[in-house]
Amino acid sequence: MSNKRMYYFMTKVLNQSRLQGRVDTRWRAHLALTETQRPEWRALYKPPLTKRLGDLQWRILHGAVAVNAFVSVINPAVSDTCPFCDQRETIFHCFSGCDRLLCLFQLLTQMFVLFGEIFSPQVFILGYRYTQRQKVKCQLLNFLLGQAKMAIYLSRRHKVGDSMACDAVLIFKCMVRARVKTDFSYFRLTENVGVHVGQWLNGCEWDDETDEDKSFGQFGYNGEEFISFDLERGTWNALKPEAVNIKHMLEQKKTLIALYKYYLTQKCTEWLKIFVNYGRSSLLRTDLPSVSLLQKSPSSPVGCHATAFYPDRAVMFWRKDGEELHENVEHGEMLPNHDGSFQMSVDLNISSFPAEDWKKYQCVFHHSGGEHIVTVLDPAEIRTNNDTTGITSAEGDLSYIYIIAAVAALALIAVIGFVAYKKKKAKHIPSPDRGSELSEKLNPDPR
Repeated sequence: MSNKRMYYFMTKVLNQSRLQGRVDTRWRAHLALTETQRPEWRALYKPPLTKRLGDLQWRILHGAVAVNAFVSVINPAVSDTCPFCDQRETIFHCFSGCDRLLCLFQLLTQMFVLFGEIFSPQVFILGYRYTQRQKVKCQLLNFLLGQAKMAIYLSRRHKVGDSMACDAVLIFKCMVRARVKTDFSYFRLTENVGVHVGQWLNGCEWDDETDEDKSFGQFGYNGEEFISFDLERGTWNALKPEAVNIKHMLEQKKTLIALYKYYLTQKCTEWLKIFVNYGRSSLLRTDLPSVSLLQKSPSSPVGCHATAFYPDRAVMFWRKDGEELHENVEHGEMLPNHDGSFQMSVDLNISSFPAEDWKKYQCVFHHSGGEHIVTVLDPAEIRTNNDTTGITSAEGDLSYIYIIAAVAALALIAVIGFVAYKKKKAKHIPSPDRGSELSEKLNPDPR
C-alpha cells in the first residue's frame, strides 16, 4: 500500500470523527476565507515542484513552522520578535505580514500579470487552482509560489544564522534561474536521445510435487539485463557499470528492500498457489498422445508422429539398443492443434539400415508427467500414402471391386433409360405417308 493510500485511510476513515468540525488550515480566519476558498492540496506536490517544496507548503498551511512565537514558548531565552523587524513573529507574520516581503510580492504580482492572472495573499498561501485544461500555466504559477515560500524560509534561516544571504528576492531569483538552467541543460542533452525501453521482471516458481519455490526480481534496459535482486542477501547486483549508482541508491532504502523481499518470498508464492487452485482443471491437465509411424514412399524417412498431447512440455527421439540416436535423425517443430493440444514429429532416415535390424530401433515419447510411450520400428505398423487409413490389402482389393461394380451398374441403368426414351419418342412421331394425307385434308386443292 502506498503512503498516499495509507494517509487516506488513517485520516479519512479511522479518524473521521475527530476531523469533523476542525478547520482545514490555520490561515482561514487570518485571510477571512469563504467556504469556497480552500487550500489547493493537489497542487502542492505537482511537478515541477519537488517534495521538499511540497512539504514546506503543507507545513505553512497547518502552521507547523518553528517561528519565534512558537520557539520562545519552549525556550524562554529566544525572543518572539521577528529577526527582520520588531513585531512578534507568528506564522502569519513570517510568510505574509513582514514588510521585507513587499518587494517579493511586487515581483510575483508582475509575473502573474504576464500570465493574465491576479496575485493576492490568498493565492500565495492557498496556491493557484489546478485545472487540467490549463495544466501548464497552473504548474508554472504554483512553481513560482513554491519557490517564493522557500526563498522566505531560507532567508529567515540565514538571518538567524547571521548569514549575509538573507534577501528573499535575490534568493528567489537565484533559485528560479538555477532551476530553469538545469531543466534547459537536461532538455538540450536529451533532445536527440532516442526511445529506450525499461523492463521490470518479478516472479516466482512453485513445484507442486516437492513444494519448493523460487523467486526472482530483475530490471532490463533496452533488452539487456541491467540490475537484479539477490534474494538471499537482500542486496542488488549491478549487471552493467551504469547500474552501480542505482544499486547504491536502492540499497539505502532498507524498508523498500524488506517489502520487496516479503513480496517475493511470501505474497508471490501465496498468490501463485491460489491461481493454480482456481485453474487446476486447465493448468494441471495432462493428455497423452497417439503415436504413429508415417512414410511417404519406400525411399523416404520414417516419421514418428505424436499428436493430441498436453501440455507442450515433451520430448521425442529415436534410439537403438537403449541409446539415443543423433545421426540420420531430424527433429520437427512442435505445432499447436485446433483443440489446444500439440503435435510433434521426428524423422529417421532408414535407407542404409538392413531390414532385419529395423525392430532394434524405437521411437520414444517422453511427457513432462513422467509417462513414456515407446513405438518399435515395425514395417507392419508403418502407414504410407497407399495405406493411410489402415485398410489391409485384401480389403483394399475388395473395395476396388465394389467401386467397379457400382460404376457398371450406373452405366447399365443409363443405357436402359436411353433405349426406353427412344422408343417412347418414336410412338409420337407420324410416318411420312401419314403426314402427307393429313396435309392434303387440311389443304384441299381449289380446282
